[in-house]
Amino acid sequence: MGTVMSSAGDKPNQERVTLYVNTGYGNEVTLGGTMDDDIDSFGDVTWREFIEDYRHEEISSHLHNLDEWLEEEYGISAGQLDENLDEKAVDRYYTDLSFHQDNSSGGNAEAFDLLRSLELFPMDRDGNGAAHGVQLDQSTANGPRKTVWIADQVAAKWLIEQAAERGVLLEVVFA
Repeated sequence: MGTVMSSAGDKPNQERVTLYVNTGYGNEVTLGGTMDDDIDSFGDVTWREFIEDYRHEEISSHLHNLDEWLEEEYGISAGQLDENLDEKAVDRYYTDLSFHQDNSSGGNAEAFDLLRSLELFPMDRDGNGAAHGVQLDQSTANGPRKTVWIADQVAAKWLIEQAAERGVLLEVVFA
């Protein structure tokens, strides 16, 4: 791990979070783990989660012909719903997995949502904004994606101070 920066004080009932500045990815920021951790987590998704949470299909609406539907749509049986996607499935559905991660469940989306909620600086309706070397961007080019960047340790220090003022104890790790 690289440089770790955090708030000096700790107050009761203060939320604690860790942001990772992924230096190998242009200083893109993730919450709770690195970008490599996010990529590695693709295989930790069950078929049930993938179908319902990522593809927004209702399994319950296909109970009358579940096995037939699952075989036709996904090449699996009902007995496999609680098994993790294998490498072949991850490759096949990579676009769906990465879209969900970039917008909902991934560390970059979680970092974006957290910092947007802190209202640190003026933002447009999509949450785009920047100040003091911290930038939030919700791109719609080539599909939507939420991203945060922290330019350097000076920007991280500013962000830590601003978060602390809003009740969030922030640790920033340059990795």
